[in-house]
Amino acid sequence: GTYRDLLEDVTLHPVMGGYLSMAKNRKEDLVLGTRPDENFAREVMQLFSIGLSELDASGQVVLDPFGEPIPTYDQETIKDMARALTGWTYRSNWVPSGNLQQFLWTYPRIGRMQAWPAFHDTAAKTIVGGAFVPAGQTPEMDLEVVLDALAAHPNVAPFMSKQLIQRLVTSNPSPEYVARVSAVWESDGTGVRGNLGAVVRAILLDEEALRGHERHPTTFGKIREPLLRATGLWRAFDAIGNVTITPFLADEFFGQRAQGSPSVFNFFSPSYASAELAAQGLVAPELQIVTHSKITRTANVLTYFVYSGNSVLADPNFAEPVIDIEPVRLASGSPTDLVALLDERMCGGT
Repeated sequence: GTYRDLLEDVTLHPVMGGYLSMAKNRKEDLVLGTRPDENFAREVMQLFSIGLSELDASGQVVLDPFGEPIPTYDQETIKDMARALTGWTYRSNWVPSGNLQQFLWTYPRIGRMQAWPAFHDTAAKTIVGGAFVPAGQTPEMDLEVVLDALAAHPNVAPFMSKQLIQRLVTSNPSPEYVARVSAVWESDGTGVRGNLGAVVRAILLDEEALRGHERHPTTFGKIREPLLRATGLWRAFDAIGNVTITPFLADEFFGQRAQGSPSVFNFFSPSYASAELAAQGLVAPELQIVTHSKITRTANVLTYFVYSGNSVLADPNFAEPVIDIEPVRLASGSPTDLVALLDERMCGGT
């Protein structure tokens, strides 16, 4: 599907409604002294679409005549975005009405959030990118304008493309790599903008993705996230079985738990760098959650997965996926064969 479709699904998902408090968000009430919640309005711009500063097609920050970054929005934009996103809450058995108690008593349920027009701000607004929201519109109509404005913003292609490259291929893509992927984001060849399948294909099949390890061996690639070291082990050795305990103890084992980010800013910043890397103009986002104790704990638990969870000498009390080490056992008689097997499975033949 498209980024625009994904952005709408995320915006109206009940979990996001609770996580960034868009659920039960209502227009200003002068009597009660309340005003619209700005949480989701702010983060949908800063984190999920366009970022804080204007970018060129290659993801480089655009500077004003004084050499300063040009902001993509200001506080007034946030306030108007928040007003445009009022009037939504969790689905309920009540028919949407002007009953404030019922509106506030809705609770998280399966299914998209529901519009309650009585609590929507119907005044005109000027939102992200200078888009105008006319007065008198329904919550659904205002939401369409907001999402269309975000999806059409010139920043969205380089901002999102670079972060996808960082997650999928390399932490330090060249500006040219980002620009090539941004071009596919702008149009997939048939005029569709934000075709995520085409974008991912462009990322993985780009010349820099395929040859970067040869051309830039000291800077290409990325640190593997701690939790993905476990899934990488299971994937490399054809593990069989259910994951049972790991999801609950992953914070302790790896410092990271699936769907357990400590904040909306993810587990780490895409621009994180140690002092040594920063001096070279490089970043390594995943290193932000690497500590001495977690290195030891991760190594210990992966050792446990190998020794207790293998197909040859499995511990009957082991409750996680069991890896198939029969190929390793068969190759172990020849150091050359063993190294070749591990090189293929663990290092991509590099």
